[in-house]
Amino acid sequence: MPKDPASPLRPSRTRRGLRRLGILTGTGLTLALAAGLVMGGSGLIAARAQQDGPARPETVLPVQTAPLVIEDSYAVTARFTGQVEPARSADLGFEAGGTLAEVLVDEGDRVAAGDVLARLDIRAQQADRAAQVAARDAARARRDLAELTSARQERLAASDFASAQRADEARFRLAEAEAQIAQADAAILALDVALSKSQITAPFDGTIAARLRDEGARLGGGTPVLRIEETEAPQLRVGLPDALAQTLGPDATFPVTLPGGTATATLDRLRPDLDPVTRTRAAVFTLDRPAPSGTLATLEMTREVPGRGAWVPLSALSEGIQGLWTLYLLDDGDILRRESVEVLHATGTRAFVTGTFPQAARYVPAGAHRIAPGQRVAPTPAS
Repeated sequence: MPKDPASPLRPSRTRRGLRRLGILTGTGLTLALAAGLVMGGSGLIAARAQQDGPARPETVLPVQTAPLVIEDSYAVTARFTGQVEPARSADLGFEAGGTLAEVLVDEGDRVAAGDVLARLDIRAQQADRAAQVAARDAARARRDLAELTSARQERLAASDFASAQRADEARFRLAEAEAQIAQADAAILALDVALSKSQITAPFDGTIAARLRDEGARLGGGTPVLRIEETEAPQLRVGLPDALAQTLGPDATFPVTLPGGTATATLDRLRPDLDPVTRTRAAVFTLDRPAPSGTLATLEMTREVPGRGAWVPLSALSEGIQGLWTLYLLDDGDILRRESVEVLHATGTRAFVTGTFPQAARYVPAGAHRIAPGQRVAPTPAS
């Protein structure tokens, strides 16, 4: 049975066609709008480019550089603390005991060799000496009489007016008187020696470091009364590592820092033994200027250590890997590259580093945080 053209299905098909036509029309409009925006944006970018002009060149950072000076060794300065001591010192006392009569000096006094410093009470020795002198005078008188008597008896015996016995007795009395004179002379000499030792004299030029006894003290033989120290050419005693001490030549000189200034120390001698506690060898140096005993001084020793490298400031180094450090070098075309280096020695402001440095290389001494490897820079001389 044929369908009726006025069937309800025809309006439905018409609506679907219209819907499709609307979708196609909207899509076309959207594409046209997008194309217009793209064209407009391109035109705007082109217009701005024409307005700003050509692109600016890359900015080159100015960086201070310095030549890397290669050396075959580096100096290492070691400092050792020692104590100043006098070249000679002595505790002075009397050989024999007695009462201290007077002390003529005090601590800090400068004295010359031979100056009298203290005396004992010598009144008893003086009395003994006077008695011995009187005994000697009496013996001399007896000797004179014995000489006359002996000569007379010899003449009488020769004329048979006196016996030989009397002549012999006179001769022996003369010998006895002479022996008594010799005995008195020996006693006087012993007392003179004792009197000479009843005073203390300075054994050398120096300064009185201590006064240990005062007048009126009863002293035994050898009791210290004064301490004297030689002030000229004082010495400095320093403990050095044995390996370093063995390298010192005779009369080697080194600078010394003292509380009052500086001095020059000349090696005088090395002790043959090692200190059992510090395992160091004592070296004794002579100073060229006076210094108080007991003063602490610093001795500086500088030695050359073989090693190829260069000195650079600490500000030029950056921390690397595996305990190494890095240094910025300039390649051809002023391009920076990072070079690994090893620090052989460092001071408070610079370090001696070694690495594979090319000849006539230049490096960046400071400002490593502002640059990067591969960067082109404008090198300027370091101030």
